Amino acid sequence: MMSIRTKGRRKLIVKNRSFIYYSDTWNLRIASVDKKFIVRLLTLFTPWDVQPNEFTPLEIIGSEFPKPIKFRQEKINYCDRQLNIWVKYPKQIGQGKEFTPKIVREIINWCFETETEAKQLVNSDFNANNI
Repeated sequence: MMSIRTKGRRKLIVKNRSFIYYSDTWNLRIASVDKKFIVRLLTLFTPWDVQPNEFTPLEIIGSEFPKPIKFRQEKINYCDRQLNIWVKYPKQIGQGKEFTPKIVREIINWCFETETEAKQLVNSDFNANNI
């Protein structure tokens, strides 16, 4: 397995585990060094998108996500391909915010907390009428 790229990225240790995080114009990405835990938070929205008021969309990319997920009961056609799962991170993280180690540590702790469930997002949740 190839190692994770660390040049130009911030390092953080949470509960004796190493993580790397970085942000670009659109996203905040967080990954464990072993690449099992990878998430992406959408932080910038285009003019035709509406930024949610009470949460930030979080995409689960890696194979490890300890927090239980409350899946929607509606039938979703994924065309027989694996798609990443989007959930609601319960705090709003907007554009122009500085992603400090404290904020990233809160996100990691939320993802690893198993007492509460994460609510799944579907495409209709990203429409202006449903947010």
